[in-house]
Amino acid sequence: MAYLEVKDLVKNYGKTRVLGGISLSLERGEVLSVIGSSGEGKTTLLRCLNNLEPIDGGKIIVGGEEIYSDGKRRALKERLKFGLVFQNFNLFPQYSALENIRLPLFLSEKRRLKTGAESLLSGKTAEETAREYLALVGLESKEKSFPSELSGGQKQRVAIARALALKPEILCFDEPTSALDPALTGEVLKVIRSLKRTDRAMIIVTHQMGFAKEISDKVAFLADGKTEEFGAPSEIFGSPQSEKLKSFLSGEKDLE
Repeated sequence: MAYLEVKDLVKNYGKTRVLGGISLSLERGEVLSVIGSSGEGKTTLLRCLNNLEPIDGGKIIVGGEEIYSDGKRRALKERLKFGLVFQNFNLFPQYSALENIRLPLFLSEKRRLKTGAESLLSGKTAEETAREYLALVGLESKEKSFPSELSGGQKQRVAIARALALKPEILCFDEPTSALDPALTGEVLKVIRSLKRTDRAMIIVTHQMGFAKEISDKVAFLADGKTEEFGAPSEIFGSPQSEKLKSFLSGEKDLE
């Protein structure tokens, strides 16, 4: 059994069905890239996994335990297994880089203790832990800087450090470089590549096919709100089966 299993996930907004049967699986230490045209529900999928949107059907299973089943959420502490790095950083403008990590860490620690989940701090203070994760992404010299004083790449690295500090077992990225200039994209991709050496599973929504091909263990192609194809990068990019995937990849090549 895979560590993460998503089975026939359904999400509706009113009468509009956005996700109509998403199925995929992921093991610890694996990277899954989610690709597809705009409007196919990729971001919605990440929001559902991170409990930012309720689901209307299907199952989400983590470590053999159902945390969602047919629209009903299970144990709160299981939600904390996921972390999300947002497309547009979502940093608090009134706080320094260090405080953008320390404050969510402090609040999450309080919630975890209430639900019986394992401590995030290992005997350290939230500030000490936040400082360690800021150094992990190479920004120890920017701890007193406010988001307005940081480049786009630096903001995204702070957002990654914030998500990592909460020690998610499954870390999700929503188009982590789409808000960046090409010159700043490399520094963020370098951090993401370094994370692949850990035991953490990662799900990356991306339009960068070269990066997806390089870093992924599995790729899911979404079309019409469903998992049109799911497999190894060599299968998805090397021998696509569906006409929708062939057309999508052909369009991406035309943009290169």
